[in-house]
Amino acid sequence: MELASMFSLEGRVALVTGGNAGIGLAISSALGRAGARVVLAARREGALRDAAATLAAQGIAADCIVADVGTPEAAMQCGQDALALNGRIDILVNAAGVNLR
Repeated sequence: MELASMFSLEGRVALVTGGNAGIGLAISSALGRAGARVVLAARREGALRDAAATLAAQGIAADCIVADVGTPEAAMQCGQDALALNGRIDILVNAAGVNLR
């Protein structure tokens, strides 16, 4: 068995909060390269569009959800929105964060 096929995520859907930059974008890229359908969630719509364009340049299609997952209710809504887009969530990466200075 080929190593790449052992770690294939084909047919899987990955929701990545904070997927528009930094670690979240890097994880989104890795998941997409492994074959997952990526759903990016973040607060800033422009940054989400830029991240989706970055992934598209790598041959990775991504859906975008504008969401601030800072409250349980908002996090639940984000999950429901992701489910509505793809019918499932197989992988959840919580990379959204805050930098307090």
